Amino acid sequence: MAELAQLIERRPAVEIVAFRAPQAWLDPLLWGIEEEEIPAEVRAAETGGAAALAHDAAHVSALNVGIAFDGEAGEIALHHRDLAGRPPLFALSGDEIGFEALMRLGKNAARLVKGDPLIFADDAEPEPPRERKPRLPAPRDAERELIERIAGLVLDRLANTKR
Repeated sequence: MAELAQLIERRPAVEIVAFRAPQAWLDPLLWGIEEEEIPAEVRAAETGGAAALAHDAAHVSALNVGIAFDGEAGEIALHHRDLAGRPPLFALSGDEIGFEALMRLGKNAARLVKGDPLIFADDAEPEPPRERKPRLPAPRDAERELIERIAGLVLDRLANTKR
């Protein structure tokens, strides 16, 4: 942890530590964090172990949130500083690692910082369709003529008004 602390400046950011992580994993995670408008910093790690690296990153982060990728083992972990000595808050491995799961993990990291409710996989419900407002019927000819006359009178009065 001391080595990691020396590497990371304590600027407010979610600290992300990556050990041989493919860019295809990093991008959606970063997009999720960015969507929630929280800064993040990515650092390379020399060794693996997603849970331990995430724990260390959370303790170094000025925002108390750390994420770690272990590309070799195929693991990702999200940890918070207050979870010292416990397993990570979220962990993904193998087939669980996909675009949506990574976006959700990034959003949850940012939401943890902001204190907003977390998003879970089973929470993802499609938005209900919007109700269509009924359209008013087109004015009939007599109504249309009346509207045009009124509009004409208003425009004439505006044109003749001295400024």
